[in-house]
Amino acid sequence: METLEDDSQCFICGQQNEAGLRLDFQLNDSVVMAPFTAKKIHQGYKNVLHGGIVCAILDEASVKAVNFEGRNAVTAELTVRFKNPMKVDTTAIVSAKVIKRRGSFYETEAKVELENGTLIALGQAKLFAI
Repeated sequence: METLEDDSQCFICGQQNEAGLRLDFQLNDSVVMAPFTAKKIHQGYKNVLHGGIVCAILDEASVKAVNFEGRNAVTAELTVRFKNPMKVDTTAIVSAKVIKRRGSFYETEAKVELENGTLIALGQAKLFAI
């Protein structure tokens, strides 16, 4: 596999991607977190954030949890359980943490919550460090 490089164009976290979400992940007590606001251009049904965007955000948070341990990783499996829809023009926080590591294999838990604590989605991922 070729080397994984960050060119700041990631749709979720790329700070130079004009069409992207530009999430800025920070580490806080072994949990990575980033606030984000869903825009109308990210909707599925009218005024509701597209579920695929929610999945991508959970995936990226899981990768970042491994990145903050000093490893680059790719997702092998992602399971998402949706709890509530997220309206556009609403701010939420995505968070993720590593719950298991075995050599190059990692498992993470992630979630998207509104600022008021309403749970939008939960994610569990299995990743391989490269």
